[in-house]
Amino acid sequence: MSTVTKKPVPRIEELWVKNYRALRDLQLKKLTPLTVFLGPNGNGKSTIFDVFAFLSECFSVGLRKAWDKRGRFRELRTRGADGPIVFRLKYREKPKTPIITYHLSATSGSSNFQVLNRLAVEELESWFLGDVEALHAAYPHV
Repeated sequence: MSTVTKKPVPRIEELWVKNYRALRDLQLKKLTPLTVFLGPNGNGKSTIFDVFAFLSECFSVGLRKAWDKRGRFRELRTRGADGPIVFRLKYREKPKTPIITYHLSATSGSSNFQVLNRLAVEELESWFLGDVEALHAAYPHV
C-alpha cells in the first residue's frame, strides 16, 4: 500500500490593488482559504477575480500580452483616479516560510512597467535570525 504525501499549497495572505477598474484602493488582509465577497452589482467583486487572472497571465503568457488583452492603461485605470495602477500580492509557499511579495506598478504614457519580484528582506532576515550569509546563500537574488 502506498502512502500519499500531501504537498502544502501556497497561500495568499494579502492583496492590495490601487486604481484598477472599480478597485480604487482595495486591501485584503488575513485572507482565509475560503474567502467570500458580497456586495451590490458594480462594486468590484468580479474585478477581484480579474486581478488574479491578470496576475496569473502575467506569469504564463507575459506581462505585455496580459496588459494588451485588457485594453492597456486608459481602459484599466479607475475613472477619475490619479496615479499608477498598483498590484501587490503577498503569499507563502509553505506554512512558516517567509512571505514572498510581488509588486507591479504601471503609469500612464509609459511603455514600461515597474515590476518588483522579491522576498521581503526584513522578514527573511528575521527568519534567518540575522544570519546574512545564510540569507544570501538561500536567496542570492535578494
